[in-house]
Amino acid sequence: MTKTKILQNDAKKEKALESAERIMRQRKLSILIVPLFFILSNIVLRNFLQDVALRNLIWVSMTVVLCSIFPSVYFIRRRKESLSADNIYFILAADFAIELIFLLLIFYLTAPIMIYYFGSIALIVAPSLVLYNILSNPIFNSRKYSTFFFLFSCLFLAIFSLLEYFNLYPLSAFNLPIKLGEPRVIFSSLSIGLAFLVFIQLYVDNFWEMFRKQAKELETLNEELEQRVQERTSELEEAKSILEVKVKARTNKLEELAKSLEEKVRERTKELQKRVDELEKFHKLTVGRELKMMELKKEIKKLKN
Repeated sequence: MTKTKILQNDAKKEKALESAERIMRQRKLSILIVPLFFILSNIVLRNFLQDVALRNLIWVSMTVVLCSIFPSVYFIRRRKESLSADNIYFILAADFAIELIFLLLIFYLTAPIMIYYFGSIALIVAPSLVLYNILSNPIFNSRKYSTFFFLFSCLFLAIFSLLEYFNLYPLSAFNLPIKLGEPRVIFSSLSIGLAFLVFIQLYVDNFWEMFRKQAKELETLNEELEQRVQERTSELEEAKSILEVKVKARTNKLEELAKSLEEKVRERTKELQKRVDELEKFHKLTVGRELKMMELKKEIKKLKN
């Protein structure tokens, strides 16, 4: 494996670990939501659902939806040295699939209550799925993921509407005066739910289109900046080469000038030394002459006396 490939795998693995940690941080609030949901579900469901086992199943399903990510991320943290990026994404995807299964189970089990209060389950399933996706796995993570979630939501919205049409929900477990299977209500609710999902998807597509344009503009600006940097670098290199030539030429001139000055100093020193020698010789002659003159004066003086 080449060094470039190793670096690419390490970068991909680091990105996968960051995704796991980001999801973990988003889910920390669910620790507070679980007991709150347990209390509210017992208060709300106690009046409508007498089956304790079914209430517990709903509570357990909600706990799995909110908390299943924690053991998955803890496992990734402990085994991150031996796990590849694909392994990490597979674990996160498997956990996401498990959460969706239990979330759909919650919708199925609580469908009679939703139908009693909202008229049809489609009116609550669509916004609930979008809200779950935003809170757990942000819908703007990737365009591919948002498209997949849109198709998934539309599919299960249609399935829940069909279950409502064929009276396949556990109505006998609830003490609610409701009647299922009214095509007009089901169709209108399904239309509203699908319209809501289409609106969200169009908004997300618009977001990704803006992101794509900005990314393209940024890429263009980056290319222009790189080109300018290259041009400026070439100019600086050329200027550096010219400056080096000039400095070298100036250095040679200074060296020649220094050699010339040294030669002139040596010649001047020789001339000065020659003059000093002549002055010393002249000084000696002058002093000797003065001494002879003094001796002659003394002799003349003696002769006069």
